[in-house]
Amino acid sequence: MTDTDFFALYIPALEKALANDFLTHDFIVMAPDWWYPKDNYKEMDLFENENIKKYPIFNVVALYFDAKAHNFDNIDDINIDTYKKQIVNSIHQYKVQYNIN
Repeated sequence: MTDTDFFALYIPALEKALANDFLTHDFIVMAPDWWYPKDNYKEMDLFENENIKKYPIFNVVALYFDAKAHNFDNIDDINIDTYKKQIVNSIHQYKVQYNIN
């Protein structure tokens, strides 16, 4: 899976996860991997694991959804709403970089 192919699927999944970050299933907030296309799940999960250091957004997103699941107000002294806005800004950058509509 190329970076472009991955982010063309990841960004919509991340946007859906952020739009539904209030939903819980057994006290788990549904992170982007809940929204991966089923046919691409394994490949996307592998890509994310292999590129965790290359793309800091993966750690940022993981921290955000973990904090949401635990009802934390802050992440590293940053208000969780501000943190979410930073993720949304990153989404815009990835959309430009990978030409995602």
